[in-house]
Order: sequence, then structure tokens, then C-alpha cells
Amino acid sequence: MELQEGNVVPEEKSLEIKGMEAFVKSTSNAASQDQLKQILYNDILNSEVVDQLQVLKDIAVLEKEIFNSITKGEKKYFKPAKIRSAASYEAPMRIQGISAAYVYNALREPTMEVIDLTARNSIDIVKVDIDKKSVTKLRDRWPAIYEKALNLLATKEFADGIRSIAIPLNEPVPEWILPFIRYAEIVNDNVAKFPLESIGLFRGSPNNNSTGMIQF
Repeated sequence: MELQEGNVVPEEKSLEIKGMEAFVKSTSNAASQDQLKQILYNDILNSEVVDQLQVLKDIAVLEKEIFNSITKGEKKYFKPAKIRSAASYEAPMRIQGISAAYVYNALREPTMEVIDLTARNSIDIVKVDIDKKSVTKLRDRWPAIYEKALNLLATKEFADGIRSIAIPLNEPVPEWILPFIRYAEIVNDNVAKFPLESIGLFRGSPNNNSTGMIQF
């Protein structure tokens, strides 16, 4: 946009995006959206000749930033979610947010906030991979959480493993979660819907990160 109601729109606010899945607020977070918008604006829309390699480089830099952020325990690239009370769902444990909140409540440390499953909640969802084999990573440093995780894995709902954990918006990421995070998948969730196909780049698989693409 250059003009709005007769007023000149500042350059930093001139990009308005409609109908592009990578920028739907309900399915991605603001941090990655802002950086993808800069790549879209600078490398594609405002470039006389689109340099495919430059686009890939900039997305690869973002991927590395997301990875480093998660390893430092930051939450800004996690998937945001809103859940209603568990009772409002016909099969609540089939809802990712409810299941993830249940896991959090079962494994949280005593000083951490409880997620009230009788109310609406805004949460961050962390994709993890905790099963009967990997859970042993908790045994030495976090024995209390290890025992709770074993009990959870012994239930019917989590017999095949724990795949996501919710964290209240005002709680930090517990250190014990870090070894179980599915880093590559979270990175991909943040960048995979960027419209690379529109500039002649193809992932081959929707699960490929930009640095793994070789088809031009």
C-alpha cells in the first residue's frame, strides 16, 4: 500500500498480505511472520530480479535463528493455541491443546502454574518426543519428573508416547523439556508455508527445510 485514506503509508507498514497461508495469525506466530514478511518484501516484491539463492539464504538464516532460540529456552517460535474447557469437547484428549495441557499438568514442577482445564486458555504448544526409551534422559537430573512421566506413559492415552506439551504463556520453558523437543519439525512449521513455489523453488516434500532443497 502507498496511500490509505489520502495519507502516505510509511514504507515499513506498506506490506499488506491477504489469503497467504504462511501469514495466517491463528496458525503461526508473530515472530516468524515478521521475518518472513521482510524476506517477501525485500527479496521478492521489491527486487528487480528475484535471486532464488538469496531467498534461500535468508530463510536458512531464519531457520538457524529459530533453532538457536529454542535451544536457549525461548518460546517465541512455538505454536500459539487457544483451548476451551475440556468438557466442551466430545473427545477432549483427541484435541492437541487439551492433551498437551494435560501432559503439562501431570509433569509440571510444583512451583509452576496449573492449566485450568475447566476454563479457556491461551497456551504455547511444544512438539516433543517422549517415549519409554527416551524418557530415561530424565532419570538422573530430574528423577521426580521421570517418575511422573513413567506413570503417564503407562496410561492408555500415552502408551505410544508423549508428542506435545503445553506451556502457559507466562511460564518459562522448563529445562527438562529441551532434550525432547522436535527441533527440525518446529523450524519447518515456521517456514514451510512460505510461497517458494511462486519463484520457481520446490521442496520436493512439505517436510523439507529450505537448506534441504535441491530442485530448481
